[in-house]
Amino acid sequence: MPRPSVLKRMFADERVQIGYGLLLILLIPSAIIVATVATIARYSQTIDITLQRQALLVGRVFGATVWEQGIAPVTLQRRVEAVAAANADILGLQVFTPHRDGFEIIASVVPEQVGTVAASAYYTYAWQQAEREGLATDYLGEPLLGSRAGASTGDRYWLVTLPLFADVEGDGHRERVALLSLQLSSGIVDEQAAASWRSAVIGLTFTVLLTVLFLAAATRLWSYATLYRKIKEVDQMKDEFISIASHELRTPITAIRGYVSMAIDGDFGSVPEKLRTGLERINGAGKRLGDLVEDLLNVSRIEQGRLSVSFQPLDLGEVTGGVIEELRPTAVQKQLTCEYVAPTSPVKVMADPDRLKQVLFNLVGNAIKYTPKGSVTVTVSLQEHGGCVRVKDTGLGISAADQARLFTKFYRVASDQTRAISGTGLGLWITRQLVSLMRGEITLESIEGTGTQVTVVLPTPKSAAT
Repeated sequence: MPRPSVLKRMFADERVQIGYGLLLILLIPSAIIVATVATIARYSQTIDITLQRQALLVGRVFGATVWEQGIAPVTLQRRVEAVAAANADILGLQVFTPHRDGFEIIASVVPEQVGTVAASAYYTYAWQQAEREGLATDYLGEPLLGSRAGASTGDRYWLVTLPLFADVEGDGHRERVALLSLQLSSGIVDEQAAASWRSAVIGLTFTVLLTVLFLAAATRLWSYATLYRKIKEVDQMKDEFISIASHELRTPITAIRGYVSMAIDGDFGSVPEKLRTGLERINGAGKRLGDLVEDLLNVSRIEQGRLSVSFQPLDLGEVTGGVIEELRPTAVQKQLTCEYVAPTSPVKVMADPDRLKQVLFNLVGNAIKYTPKGSVTVTVSLQEHGGCVRVKDTGLGISAADQARLFTKFYRVASDQTRAISGTGLGLWITRQLVSLMRGEITLESIEGTGTQVTVVLPTPKSAAT
């Protein structure tokens, strides 16, 4: 079990990562929103400044084309109407002259306004502007003096008002003689700005949504990473426990088996037959327990990378023949035929002698164990890719579904026929790892109810050198 301090650190780290993920989910979209809104606001402000300058410029141009000193009122009215007719964006155009009650309209796009007096602080302030200066501001709603027939109203428009100057006395001194008021619609620009706003809002929405989804996924990945780290720590502690426990168990098991063997051999005196039977069962159980401990030690060494492999040239046929001779009594005891087909000439391979024997003992031993009747045939030959060992039996066979998981740890074929056969499910996994460490390949072919063939190919000294 993980130590309390380790578990405390795990959960503390997880809380920090979850809090960090939530903080990012809040801060990053908020930063995107603020930056986008600020950019759009600056863009709109720039547009308004540009429109204001253009409106003043248009006002000066209209002032220069519409007004001239001494122009007759009828001519001035015609010019105002002609200019307004040529530009649909002009909502209103009026020319004023000073009046005691304010400013009298002397020409307008709305003829009915001619002769009326308009009193407004805005016009008074505009009258005080210097030559070539004026006021330009935006309004939302109805124009101050109404709009010409057919013009759209109620939208935002620019009101440009500037004084008109003339040399009245002919002495070169220019005086204010009239006031020009121009109302320009900003509908087209506002529609484009609104479209830009909508596009920006849609883009912002998708960006924020994708960012939130990404951060949520990233937070989930962080939790997976935390879980993975926990699993790795627990797995490491499990490996350490198995390694320590296996080493600690090996010594007493060896002692138990040693004393039991001595008792069976009569080193402590004569042993009654009934007691001998019990001691033999204890010895068999001790052997199985010792094999389990050895398997666990091998698993621990392999997973921790502590299993060393010493390569040297070996005669594959000679090593295999020795293993067959050791296991043949077990086959004979089960009334099985154990046949060894030796090569016609030595088959040299590069392998670790102890690991190679362990692989062969596992494979031939499994073939004998899972073959109720029939034979086990072991063949050694030289192939193009290396030295080959085939272990073929006429045993129970393995289904296709079981074959897919056969080389995984602790997996055993579960059936009525295999239930009574002892095993840990580690032998084939260890065998595959040992073959891989010796740079070899292992394959399995099996038909359920017919038998199994396992093939191991190991590199030759020549192929290992290349």
